[in-house]
Amino acid sequence: MGDTQKLTPDEQIRSAFEAYEAGTDFTVAVEEEFAILDPDTLELSNRFEELQQAAQGTPLEPHLAGELIASEIEVRTGRCESFSDAAVKMAERRTQLHALALSLGASLGATGTHPWSRWQDQRIIDTPHYRRNDEILRYVVWRNNTFGLHVHVGIRGADRAVAVCNLLRNYLPELLALSASSPFVEGVDSGLHSARTEIFTRMFPRCGVPDVYDGWKGFERYAEKVPGNEQTIDMLPIPGGTFTMGSPAGEPGRGDDEGPQVQVAIEPFWMERCEARWEEYDRWYEADLPQSKKPDGISKPTPAYTDMTFNMGRDGYPAICMSNIAARQYCAWLSKVTGRFYRLPTEAEWEYACRAGTTTRWSFGDDEKQLGDHAWFRGNAENKYHPVGQKKPNPWGLFDMHGNAAEWVADGYVADAYAPAHGAAPRRGPYLPPPRDDKQRPVRFPHSLRGGSWQDDPAQLRSASRRASDPAWNKRDPQIPRSWWYLTDGQLVGFRVVRPLREPSAEERARFENP
Repeated sequence: MGDTQKLTPDEQIRSAFEAYEAGTDFTVAVEEEFAILDPDTLELSNRFEELQQAAQGTPLEPHLAGELIASEIEVRTGRCESFSDAAVKMAERRTQLHALALSLGASLGATGTHPWSRWQDQRIIDTPHYRRNDEILRYVVWRNNTFGLHVHVGIRGADRAVAVCNLLRNYLPELLALSASSPFVEGVDSGLHSARTEIFTRMFPRCGVPDVYDGWKGFERYAEKVPGNEQTIDMLPIPGGTFTMGSPAGEPGRGDDEGPQVQVAIEPFWMERCEARWEEYDRWYEADLPQSKKPDGISKPTPAYTDMTFNMGRDGYPAICMSNIAARQYCAWLSKVTGRFYRLPTEAEWEYACRAGTTTRWSFGDDEKQLGDHAWFRGNAENKYHPVGQKKPNPWGLFDMHGNAAEWVADGYVADAYAPAHGAAPRRGPYLPPPRDDKQRPVRFPHSLRGGSWQDDPAQLRSASRRASDPAWNKRDPQIPRSWWYLTDGQLVGFRVVRPLREPSAEERARFENP
């Protein structure tokens, strides 16, 4: 990031666009990261600053850089006009770095991960960039003790660069297989040829095989800026398709409301990669809007009478304790200020995205013993929710679809929603709007939630598991009448937003914003 950390998201995107438009085809720059080792024990050794100081005044100095931990050092070729030029320069840099390390009694290693050194023994280097990473990502950064070689290739034109990335997706697994060099990590045989890849992509949501973008404008749309600050909503494209909704009769933990199974067709849409965080949700509360005790489609909520995080954490954590109506009104506000239509997912869209092409109990399979790798739930959450995106994503790259916060969907809860009376199969984009009471007000309960939470047992985290909201979640609210906006005892409840690929008509929007 470096100086780009001083720019707003819009400025970063504009700067990148301008750089691509002014670029040159097939220029090359290479960066290679080496582990700094104790020559006797071959343990990682925190000596980056020592090597950096020794390089001052030498030809190597401008080509040397730190890379997160003090037991790692990076050399760079700088921009080269050809691949052969880059190869010559990198060979020269390696020779210079090897001689420098040797003069200080240090050794160098080139591998994806160190086979046995512990991440707890490594120190983050003191630069503004890595201090910020440390402050924001904490444990995620501390665990990222990996090493690699990066090849940067110039492409002229922003749309052309996106097209090249789209095509390269098909070749990246093969390139990874050819370069795998990290079967061991922290003294364990990982059983993988590239443990580095698993560590890196698990820790950082935007790493791994890149998403497909419809040109540069499509790329811009996937990183929606939240008005009022520099937070972005990271959206993931979900392809259209058909799937079997619900669970088979013999599935362990199955509820009666999960059947009969029904074939469903879903249109393409974007879904928030992680659960909506407080940083996003708070922008609505801070917006220059009137306050109202009752939802009116314009106003924002009145202030909460207590801290709705319940001291479990705020920045980076999922927003919780909002009513279904509050989540829906937040989406309407977000749509207004961004100019793009956001809403809650339907139950069908949610299950389709959660399953990500799978038919098993959870998106990772049927083995309950693996649940702790993918979800925060009663068995590992230590009675609290956790920052989003810490567990493994599902096959489509969505985080926390199982556990952490249970997620509101747009539908009202109907126990027999899959029965033939609610539509013949295959159903296309099914949605059962919440009903209204005899005064034509939206009902408060029950609405549907999906995914299970940090308070729940494994069965409630299954892909097909359904839940109805409970009036008891309003029980301790001291207001009379009880709040339309807050669920004081709904500490398990959160949400994430979606945006349909096809722009809906005004009538379609109204079905979600004012059901």
